[in-house]
Amino acid sequence: MMIDQTLKVLAEYDDVVFTKQYHVVEDKNISMTFSGTFFRFESLDNCFDQFNLAHPFILWEKEHGEFQVKHRFNRNLSNDGFMLSITEDKTILIDSRTMNGYRFAIELLQRLIVKNKSQLFLPIVKVTHTPSFEVRGVIEGFYGIPWSHEMRKDCLTFLSSKRMNTYMYAPKDDEYQRKLWRELYSKEKLDEFRELLNLSTANRIDFWYMISPGNDLNYLDNTDLSVLKHKLKQMVQLGVTHFGLLMDDIAYELSDDVKKKFKTSAQAHAYLMNVVYDYLVEEIPYVKFVACPTEYDNHYDSPYLEELTRLLHQDIPLFWTGPTTLSRHITTEDIKKMSDIYQRQMIIWDNVPVNDFEQDNELIFLSQYSNRSKQLSDNQYNVLGIVLNPMAQWELSKITVGHSAKYMWQTDRANDLAMWHQVLQEYGQTKENGRALDILSKHFTNRHLEPSIPVEWQQLVKQQDIDALTDILKELSQAVETLKKMNNPNFLIEIKPWFERVMLEDQLWQAMISKNNKKAHTLYQELMTKKHRVGSQIPIIYYETYLKKSSGE
Repeated sequence: MMIDQTLKVLAEYDDVVFTKQYHVVEDKNISMTFSGTFFRFESLDNCFDQFNLAHPFILWEKEHGEFQVKHRFNRNLSNDGFMLSITEDKTILIDSRTMNGYRFAIELLQRLIVKNKSQLFLPIVKVTHTPSFEVRGVIEGFYGIPWSHEMRKDCLTFLSSKRMNTYMYAPKDDEYQRKLWRELYSKEKLDEFRELLNLSTANRIDFWYMISPGNDLNYLDNTDLSVLKHKLKQMVQLGVTHFGLLMDDIAYELSDDVKKKFKTSAQAHAYLMNVVYDYLVEEIPYVKFVACPTEYDNHYDSPYLEELTRLLHQDIPLFWTGPTTLSRHITTEDIKKMSDIYQRQMIIWDNVPVNDFEQDNELIFLSQYSNRSKQLSDNQYNVLGIVLNPMAQWELSKITVGHSAKYMWQTDRANDLAMWHQVLQEYGQTKENGRALDILSKHFTNRHLEPSIPVEWQQLVKQQDIDALTDILKELSQAVETLKKMNNPNFLIEIKPWFERVMLEDQLWQAMISKNNKKAHTLYQELMTKKHRVGSQIPIIYYETYLKKSSGE
C-alpha cells in the first residue's frame, strides 16, 4: 500500500506527524516554486545543482508553481537537523541550521513523492529530525596498504550518499603521515589532497588531516616543533580546516633529557597537543581539532589520563576506541565511565570493520554494526560523533559502514533487522543480491563482534549432521554464484580471492561426504597454503575434528 511506503520512509526520522492525508496531483510532475531566506539572495539558481534538486517528479518553476517551497534558517535546531512541513495549503516549509540539514530535508521531500498509475501523491506531513551524532563518518586509520586516490574519492561520494559528513585521513602506512612526518608532501601528493578537499566540499564532507609524529619527535627541540608546524602549514594553505594529532601506538617512555622538563608522558603529550592546537588557531581561528592519547582504549581511569585531561586545553576533544582496541561492545556503562574520565567532548574511533590485527588480513568482515548502545548519543556523555576504521578493502567495507550510517542517523533503530536487510538490498541493487549478501555475511562475520561460526552451526558439527551442514554450504555456494553476476566491478575484484576460497572449501566438503579421504587430505593441504580464509570455515573445522588424525597429520 502507498501508506505503507510512506510510513517506511518516515520510520527513519525522529518526530513525525502524519495523518495519512495526501495531496493528489493529476500530472506527470508536481510544479514547485522556491524561495529562501537562509542566506542573502538565496534562490533556486544558486541551490539547484548544489543540492541535487533535479527529480523526475518535480518541475521547478521560477514563479507560480502549484507548491511553494520556503527555506528558513532556524538557530534552535542542532547540527544537521531540519524541519520539513508539507501543509494542506500546498506550502512546503523547510527549516535548518546548516545547509546539510537543508539537503537532508530536500532528500526527504523527494522520497515522499509516490507515483500510483497516472497520479502523484505527496503526503501532508511534518517531520523534525536531528541526526544522532554531529560527526558521522570514517577514519582511514588502518595498518597496511593505504587506499588509492580513487578509493578515497569513491569514499567521499559514498559517505555523502549515506548522510554522513566526515572523512579523516590517517593511514598508518602513509610514511609522510607517520614515519617521515618531517618531510613535506610533493606537489603531486598536494594535488591529490586538493582534489579530495574540493570533492569533500562539493559533497558537504568535512575533510580531516591527521598527523602522527609521536614516535620520534623531540619535545625539547624547537626546530622539530617548527618542522611540524611547517608540515601542517601545507594543509592549511590547501584550505584544510579540520586537523588531528595522533599519539596512538607509540612508546610511553620519555628519554632522560625530556624527563628534565616533562616528568611524565602525559605532561609531554598535553604540551604538544596544546602547542599544535594554539598554532592552528592562529592560522584558522575556528579550526576543528581532535587528539588521540596513547591510552585510547581504556575502560578504567589512570594517572596518564587524569593528568592529560587536566593539562589539555578544554576545547580539544579526545579519541576513544571503546573499552578495548577492537571493542566487542560499547555499553551505556562503558560510555558513562569514559565520559566521567575525559570530562570533555570525545569522538569514538570505532575499529570496525578494520582487519589489520594479527592474521585478520586473511579475512573480510561483513557483519552488521552492532553492540553499540543507543545511549551513546545522549548529550550528557559528550560524544561528538563516531568514525569507523574500515578495512583496506574499501568496497567491501561499505556494507558495515552503510549499516553504521543508519545507526548514526537514528540510534533508536540500531537493532532493527529490517534496516540491515535494507542496507544489503541497497548495496546489492536487487532483492536477490541482498539475500545472497545476507547469506555471505553469516560466513564472514566480524570475529571481534561475534563468533566466526554461529553457535547452531557449531552444534551441527558436533552432531556430525552432514545433511544440515551440506544445506548450509550449498546455500553459500549458490549465494556466491549469484553475487558473481552482480554489476559492481570493484566488489568482484576485492572479493574474488574469498570466493575462490569458498569454492575450494566446497570441494573439500564434497570429498569428505563422498568418503574420498585421499582427495580430502590433498585439498586440505592445499587450503593450508592459501592466504585467504572463510570466517565460518565449516569444512576445515569438520576435517580437523574428524579426519585429520586418521590421515596421520
